[in-house]
Amino acid sequence: MVVKDNSEIRRAHGSALGVTHQLMEIRAVAEALLAFPRDVPVKVIGDSAYAIDCFKKNWHVRWEQNDWRNSSGKPV
Repeated sequence: MVVKDNSEIRRAHGSALGVTHQLMEIRAVAEALLAFPRDVPVKVIGDSAYAIDCFKKNWHVRWEQNDWRNSSGKPV
């Protein structure tokens, strides 16, 4: 959900077969961010520690460098 000035301005949902809920949570954040120009400040609020830590702790940077694999070599 996208909120501006305490009003909902956009809502979306989705699904994918054979994908973990963690991946879908990260994808939701990424797609929401892509909906805004890069110079627009955005605040992401969520209840998924995995998705928040992915961006807050910059896990995504290392994953991308490792061809989208985690430190164990498994696909993210």
